[in-house]
Amino acid sequence: MYRWNSLENSNIFDAFKCVLKDRYRDRMKRIRIKSGEMARNDGKPVPLGHCTYYEGMHDYRPGRVPENHWSTDKWRKNSKIAQQNRKVADANGSTARHTAGSIGFDEHRNNLEKVLGKPPTQFDVFMKTHGTAEAKKRYFAGDHENLEYCPLTAKEAQEMYLQEMAKKHGEDSSNHKDDARVWEEIQLRRKGKKKGDIYGIGASDIHFVITGTPSSQSTQSDSTQQEVDRLRAQVSTMEQQQQQMKEQMEMVMRMMNMSGNQPHAPPDNPPEDN
Repeated sequence: MYRWNSLENSNIFDAFKCVLKDRYRDRMKRIRIKSGEMARNDGKPVPLGHCTYYEGMHDYRPGRVPENHWSTDKWRKNSKIAQQNRKVADANGSTARHTAGSIGFDEHRNNLEKVLGKPPTQFDVFMKTHGTAEAKKRYFAGDHENLEYCPLTAKEAQEMYLQEMAKKHGEDSSNHKDDARVWEEIQLRRKGKKKGDIYGIGASDIHFVITGTPSSQSTQSDSTQQEVDRLRAQVSTMEQQQQQMKEQMEMVMRMMNMSGNQPHAPPDNPPEDN
């Protein structure tokens, strides 16, 4: 059986989660398509290749899904709540939650990097996925003033992030490096939660969307920095010990020199002259 170094457990688990997130979305899409095919074969008006929820979906369970995991009471309750939430409009009458379309936020980051010719910032990605059409046009033309978001909660989310970044990293935003932990903390706090889905991330990897670095590499970087800090502390301790030993040796040498320079008393019984 293959074994790996236990010190790599955290990195391996993060890599596993990244792969799972990517493949889980694709697998669930295939299951929904299969359910739609079953409904269409039964005469239901479900479009070909339909991969989102449709009315009556709970009656068409693909065989690969266990019965006790398909259309549970909890799922129906959450689905109903989600449907109601999607119908709630903001102050402008908009029911949209973002302007990213069906493309994942991670794909938007990759596409932006190709267009811009450099890694995009968190603000670039957020404006691309949550700005109005007019705001996007102005933003990427260099005008960053009075930008409008869709929905209005997106503006609140971004402003809270910038405020927290200023508290943590200083007022000069030009020195800020986008921080996934800050985004996660303030979005959970904004919703009064300690864990759960993170606003503005969707099913994507939060570290990649915010910083452009996958979670596994981010964790590896943190581990490497911790190891560097530990080694620096050890070196500092050794240098202090060496300095103390040097000072002690110098003191011993001074004492020996002082002892060697002192005059010797004549012997009690000097030798007789022959």
